Amino acid sequence: MHKFRHLTLALLTAGALSAMSPASAQGIRPEVGKPLQLASDLLKAGKAKEAMAKVREADAVAGKNPNEQLMTDRMRGAAAQRTGDTGTAIQSFEAVFSSGKLGGAEQAQVAESIAFAYSQNKNWPKTSEWANKAKQAGGNSASL
Repeated sequence: MHKFRHLTLALLTAGALSAMSPASAQGIRPEVGKPLQLASDLLKAGKAKEAMAKVREADAVAGKNPNEQLMTDRMRGAAAQRTGDTGTAIQSFEAVFSSGKLGGAEQAQVAESIAFAYSQNKNWPKTSEWANKAKQAGGNSASL
């Protein structure tokens, strides 16, 4: 389970961090993008609590467009997972999954991450539900 947790955290963080690339940040205003970029940098440095503070700063910006909300949810989920806040990670990644903006491989990755978070909470029905969603989206990791 520890190996799976390490892999899942790496995938989540990579997904959130890659989402912060300039090419995908179109339509992201500086007042949202700057704290999210700082959160990304803090996660890379292993400072998840500080990253979560920057995510809260971005989340406080009023009138976020759908891309800004998606980026905020991604980063919140990654930071929450790193701090052990599985409830926030689940909520954030379910919002990301439901956004309709993910490709198949990314859907599988997010669904697997949600399944892992539910397993940490010992919610076996939800773990199974999200593991099945990950498989349906093309997920084929050994942990599924």
